[in-house]
Amino acid sequence: MRRRLLLRDVPCLCGRRPFAANAVGLSAGFDDLVVRGDPADRAFSAVYLRGGKVVALDFVNDVKDYAQGKALVQSECRVSKEKLADRSIPLKSLAE
Repeated sequence: MRRRLLLRDVPCLCGRRPFAANAVGLSAGFDDLVVRGDPADRAFSAVYLRGGKVVALDFVNDVKDYAQGKALVQSECRVSKEKLADRSIPLKSLAE
């Protein structure tokens, strides 16, 4: 039987300067990747998917996505790659 993750069970990692690097969830076994933002700008998020579901996110200098990303991983929802890549769409709205 598959156990549903509770919000408190989602692993998180936080880093410090020169880049604020954070991670939510476990990306092992991901089969697709979506990048929100431009890494050249030194502020972006990487969204990892497995079977179309969001399983993890990595954030570099992206506090807003980090604050909203945990709920997205916990919800185990399927979100289109186009919506995930669109930085004008808040991550929290995709977890609903």
